[in-house]
Amino acid sequence: MKPVERPVGLLPAERRRSIPDNLWSRCPSCSEMLFNKELEQNLRICPKCSYYFPLSVQERLNLLVDTNSFESFAFESFAVAAPVEVNAGIAAIGKRPAVIFISREATPADPECFLYAVKQALGHRCPFIGVYRSSDVKQAVDWNWIYHIQKLSTGAIPYIVLLTEPSPQFGYLTSFPLGDVILAEPLIGQTGSKKATASLNRTVRESDTAEGVMIDRFVERKECADILQTLVAFFDRSSE
Repeated sequence: MKPVERPVGLLPAERRRSIPDNLWSRCPSCSEMLFNKELEQNLRICPKCSYYFPLSVQERLNLLVDTNSFESFAFESFAVAAPVEVNAGIAAIGKRPAVIFISREATPADPECFLYAVKQALGHRCPFIGVYRSSDVKQAVDWNWIYHIQKLSTGAIPYIVLLTEPSPQFGYLTSFPLGDVILAEPLIGQTGSKKATASLNRTVRESDTAEGVMIDRFVERKECADILQTLVAFFDRSSE
């Protein structure tokens, strides 16, 4: 009996099983298969269509703050259990102190963590940096949050907002609480078309201006850290 020949290019089953399943990611915008190591080296941005993949809390911290400078707040004083990824603390940005809060999937810890972070910014007299996703708007416009954000203004504490993961259906939603400076990752790659992307970015600017909310600058992910360093240095009060 003639043995069955394996089609050229197919790996034996035992070799296929030995290949890790986390080597590749498919871009949800252009469907390109991307090698995860190269994707991470490109700050998790698709090199083909410039789609912005979401970042974890730790990935975002690695991008924005000085190396090994982040000190998370002690959750022992909170009424809720600490999340898997602690998303608020004090860090150095360009060798200057700042309190940073990074929103995640809605958890019981987030509101209390946010309010605690605001109090720490007031206590340390340093800028407060809030990193939010467009899907967090409903949570962020909670009146308790707005009340504490107003405390930053009353206390003359700089409040810098970075909006991420925009939705092509809702943009950044104009009901988001105002900051002294509002930065936003661009709506790149969401539609797979640079022309359509430019139109979306223009629409967001116009609608935000019309509603009284101005995005001060759309920033590429690779330039976020430099811009935050510039802003924190501008607001630095230690030399006063």
